[in-house]
Amino acid sequence: MGGPLGAVTRAVETRTVDRRAARGRWWALALVSLLAGVAAQELAVRLALPDYDPNQHMRFVPATADRPVLGPPNATRRLVKNSGDYNVLVRFNRHGLRDDKDIATATADDLLMVGDSFVFGWGVERDERLSDQLAERLHRRVFNLGSPEDLEGYGKLIRWVQSMGRPVGKVILAVNMGNDLVAYPPPDGADSAASPVPALAPPPPPSAPFGLRDVKEYLTAHSGLYFLATTLVHRSEGLRHVAEALGLIVPMADLAARVPDARALDASADWLAAFARRHDLTVLLIPARGLWSGDSTAALRQVHEDFAARLRARNLDVVDPLAALERGGAPLSYYFANDGHWNPTGHALAADLLARHLQAGAR
Repeated sequence: MGGPLGAVTRAVETRTVDRRAARGRWWALALVSLLAGVAAQELAVRLALPDYDPNQHMRFVPATADRPVLGPPNATRRLVKNSGDYNVLVRFNRHGLRDDKDIATATADDLLMVGDSFVFGWGVERDERLSDQLAERLHRRVFNLGSPEDLEGYGKLIRWVQSMGRPVGKVILAVNMGNDLVAYPPPDGADSAASPVPALAPPPPPSAPFGLRDVKEYLTAHSGLYFLATTLVHRSEGLRHVAEALGLIVPMADLAARVPDARALDASADWLAAFARRHDLTVLLIPARGLWSGDSTAALRQVHEDFAARLRARNLDVVDPLAALERGGAPLSYYFANDGHWNPTGHALAADLLARHLQAGAR
């Protein structure tokens, strides 16, 4: 189009393109400024509040063919809960174990305690753990082989100790009733000897809209600023209620519990019976927190009782703290308020029960 009208049209088009380009530059500058500001705040949080630095938080080294899941050797990490339940330092020895003793010095007279995060001492100081309190009561060395594993992983931990040429004497294996009971392959090629019973159906898994759980886990693992923000939310009653209403925080009582079926109970009991044929074994049951909180209390109690009966039917040595936890009428007082693990009081109660049990057996 030529003439004056064409010139006006071209000028209008040019100004339109210029405005769009200016808006694009403005938004780009705003985005860069926002990212720079977040990065500066992230750095400030890590420098001013090192406890919130995710690089210093708990990490485990994945298992290999000949090495179980362990911590980073000779490293110190921070174990902190944004709800304020705990904030402890975790020191790993040269093997990646949270122990001030060297497993390479273990003898047949020592006790080996194996289990998952409960044995590891999640949320408690090292000397507050079950293993350390038991050693104090028995005046005997107790090596801690706590690792985020399952029954088969616990077996791998014991084989790893044996691979060092160390004898394995008494083994105390703590079974986490909330996580450890699954349908393991038949041990030694044997079939389950237990009679079939009706299975307990697991509840539906909790929903995670728009991958919210994945986003939260990623930010928790990588952002000190996010960890600080969630800490402030957790510690403010008003903000916490708002976050719970929006589904951003799920209260402990609302967390769905996994209810193992009969096949898992039989397989786990068979695995432990096979382990006991090779080692001097005492099984410590760790009751699931869901026994007293949530929608699966009755089903989980039935699981607990059925599994304990299966172990005793296989002539296994069992220590069950369930009755002791409930004796005072406040079993959840032995657990952290916002975490499924035992607090120091829970560890002390289990140490007392185990010490009395082992001392009685020695007489």
